[in-house]
Amino acid sequence: MIRDFTELRLRLYQLCLQGKDEEEALRELLPDESDVRARLNRWKQEGLWPPPEVVESDAEEEWGTDANTAVTPSASGAPSAPEIPREWMERIIGLVTTTVNAAILDYHNFQNDQIESRVAAVVDEKLKSAPDTHQPEPPNQPEGPQPPPRPLTYRGSRKHVVERAKLQGTCDRSLFELFEKDRRNRGFNISQMLDFILFNFYGKPRMSFEQTRPSEE
Repeated sequence: MIRDFTELRLRLYQLCLQGKDEEEALRELLPDESDVRARLNRWKQEGLWPPPEVVESDAEEEWGTDANTAVTPSASGAPSAPEIPREWMERIIGLVTTTVNAAILDYHNFQNDQIESRVAAVVDEKLKSAPDTHQPEPPNQPEGPQPPPRPLTYRGSRKHVVERAKLQGTCDRSLFELFEKDRRNRGFNISQMLDFILFNFYGKPRMSFEQTRPSEE
């Protein structure tokens, strides 16, 4: 005797599709039951007949057709899952593939961000602990000849507080005339003009008053 009523209704449905009468088919399935009509009426009142597992439109179209078109129940008694159209499957696969690829790309970007942040932190840490070997650049020297630094003088006097050296000699007249013309244009006296020429000729060395005395080292 069939005890699974879902399977019973589906098998009854298949027999009806083969052209058998409802009561006749049910008696064939339940030979020991006395009143199969009462069972059928009860199923109809409870909405269990025709089997709700079968699509109603399919039942109307296929009722009375060949048994090969009947819905075949699964091993558990429930009808097999309907076949998904191919175009639907292609769309579903496309959506799943796009979602998975986007998730993988986000994960790779996250990993790259983590690596870059870690590398930047390590580099900053190394730079902080590294000795400072940077040498300050010397101040830019103006191009062209420049007047030398002027030493201090005594208050109320133009006499320098540093020792000066005297020069004595002659030069070519043309050079002397140029010397005098340039000196007047610059507003220098002869000593200042000599300092100016020698300072630039010898590459702007440190003056005597700029050098550290032995007693001050």
